[in-house]
Amino acid sequence: MATLQSHCRTAGRVTLVELCVTVTRPRRVRIENRLAGAVWPPRTDGIPEPGWDEQGFEGRAEPDDPLVLGYASPADPADPPAHIVAEGEPADEEPTPQAVVKALGRREPPREAMPGRETDGGSDGTEPVESRPAPVTDLASGSRPGVGAGDGGAEPADAPFDAWLGAVKRRLETAEDLAGATSVREAEAAVERAGGIAAVRRLQEQLQADHTALDRLAPQCSQVRERAEGVEVPVEALARLA
Repeated sequence: MATLQSHCRTAGRVTLVELCVTVTRPRRVRIENRLAGAVWPPRTDGIPEPGWDEQGFEGRAEPDDPLVLGYASPADPADPPAHIVAEGEPADEEPTPQAVVKALGRREPPREAMPGRETDGGSDGTEPVESRPAPVTDLASGSRPGVGAGDGGAEPADAPFDAWLGAVKRRLETAEDLAGATSVREAEAAVERAGGIAAVRRLQEQLQADHTALDRLAPQCSQVRERAEGVEVPVEALARLA
């Protein structure tokens, strides 16, 4: 019979769950989450470790090798945080789809195949974003691609820039979370939330590119603001002349 020991604690707004399954003979066990929130399993290069799914974990435990597991969740702690819902005799195990994908390597194309784009990693995958704010590269001259003097309403060129800036903010939040870790457990949890150590390395590269882009934009933004403060359109006079 399998025995489950569990413990959970909070790290910021995340609950970290630690599990240990012991058995007297080889058993295959199914463990499911009891927290009122999603399961964030351990990942490698953004891919969940074999055995994990949206509800919990299924795998093999040996008498001389306790099954030690851990996951995170946005839900509040509960006691117990997880429970064994099924167990049985272990069978000859076929490779899981997750194990096959992990063995094959990363599932996204290399960044060299996508010039001018970066990825904003996360625990649930990656989202492509512009690595530089192209619509505002000519801020100093006051011109913006796709926006003319007669355009009215919202400016479509704002959308790519807003998306880029939003991605920078999300990367900074992840970096601040990583930098705030003060213990081994906190560091492990922060790396897990970031999507794994490979994602952390990519994050560092992306932040360096963000820093360069922001340095380039800062003086242009100041110049445009000064021009905007110093100009006033003579609407009434133009209306009389037109």
